[in-house]
Amino acid sequence: MKNIHMIGTWQQLKAISEPLRLRMLDEFSRMPMTTKQVASILGEGPTRLYHHAELLERAGLIRQVRTRQNRGTIEKYYQAVAREFQVDRKLLEVTRGAAPATSGYEKLFLSALEATLSEARKSIDAGLIKPVEEGRNALLYRHKFSCSKAEFEGLMKTIQGWIEQCEIARGGRGEMKYNLSIAFYPVSKSKQARKKTRGKRGND
Repeated sequence: MKNIHMIGTWQQLKAISEPLRLRMLDEFSRMPMTTKQVASILGEGPTRLYHHAELLERAGLIRQVRTRQNRGTIEKYYQAVAREFQVDRKLLEVTRGAAPATSGYEKLFLSALEATLSEARKSIDAGLIKPVEEGRNALLYRHKFSCSKAEFEGLMKTIQGWIEQCEIARGGRGEMKYNLSIAFYPVSKSKQARKKTRGKRGND
């Protein structure tokens, strides 16, 4: 298994733009599993997942690694082609007719957030997320701020460091599984930046 696989085709981008398939891919990246085993982990019916597994395999994101005979049936074990998946920026920066290809990234972004929401709901229903008075074991943080390009690059390095630490812990055998979802993105230009832009236009 590779450490990183670059999503470089529209077929692959479409395959991971569905929240359920994104969650399936995450499980298949942990170890070889059958679709039925993944369905059990995700709390879904196996029948619903077979079609999604087929789409992931056709897109080249998972592959069959072995089979096993079990009570007259053949169990197929699949594994992701990499531990981590990244989207090739070239795929997002080209245009398709009048519509920018970044719409594909929008689907991927929303898909990841929907998968996070679905998992969080299940954790809450199962009583896994504890309130503060019982010893909080989960964090949710939203904050808007402005910063310089240098400060932004420093924050990105810090966040990437957190992600690398989580990757190191991924193969651990702890008693509890955890998920980390991070969304860090621009929302608008600051007032100072807008004033500078207007000033430049006025001087032209």
